[in-house]
Amino acid sequence: MALKFAVPIYVNEEVMNEVAFLPDKDGEEETTEEDLFKQPDLAEQTEKITDPFTRKLNRLQTDLKSAIDNEDYEKAASLRDEIKKLELSR
Repeated sequence: MALKFAVPIYVNEEVMNEVAFLPDKDGEEETTEEDLFKQPDLAEQTEKITDPFTRKLNRLQTDLKSAIDNEDYEKAASLRDEIKKLELSR
C-alpha cells in the first residue's frame, strides 16, 4: 500500500537489524527466488547429529514437510503438535 501511494515505509530498528541485508559490492551474484526459499536437507543433517532430541525433532520436521507437500493436513497438524510438545519439554 505504501508503494502504491508513494509514502515512506517506517521499520523498527530492531527488525531492520534482524532481517536486513546488504547486497554484495560486486553485484554479480544473482539469486533466484528458488534460492531464497531453499533450505538444507534435514535428512543429510540427521546423519551427522548424535543428540537423540535433535534427531527426533529433525525427523518430525521432515515428516511434517512431507505431509504438507502431500496435502495430508490432518497428519501435518498432529506432527506440528508433537513438535511443539517436544520443544516445550526441553
